[in-house]
Amino acid sequence: MRAKLDFGAEIDILSGPEFDHGVSRLSEQIKRLDVYGLKHLRIPILQGNVPGGGGTLTLGSQSVAPPASQPGSPPYCGPQQGFAWRVVRVSVFGLSTGDIFSLYFGEPAPQRYVGSYSVNGPEWDSGHGLLLHPGDYLVLQGTSANGGEQITLNGEVIEAPAELVYKLIG
Repeated sequence: MRAKLDFGAEIDILSGPEFDHGVSRLSEQIKRLDVYGLKHLRIPILQGNVPGGGGTLTLGSQSVAPPASQPGSPPYCGPQQGFAWRVVRVSVFGLSTGDIFSLYFGEPAPQRYVGSYSVNGPEWDSGHGLLLHPGDYLVLQGTSANGGEQITLNGEVIEAPAELVYKLIG
């Protein structure tokens, strides 16, 4: 739309539909940038059998590539170098009465404790999620009075390149 001003100059003014179209395109670009680099993933399934007669089971590996001398060793459950994860769900199955399993980020230690699983409460409440940086990984460790159970951990994460980790916060 054009309008003539008293001083003889002409200016181009957007009409209502032209303005709406421009704002709509800009809004779509902003939405695309907001999710750029984010990926929903299922974490590797960790599975193992509690030793017969009861005992301790640890699932998870700190090694990105387990040595060839240890086939069948637990998979690495953490972001690869250059990426970060926001863990949004972790579930543990196969628990019996008296089983208590704890989730850790990294080697099991009190300062790395995330939450516990038992027959009474088999799901960890992620709240806003657990942020794992390159080199961090999940480990499930617990004891069973019975033994012989097959314990399975699965879950979901949102992954982003490490330089976009701010998109995983909040």
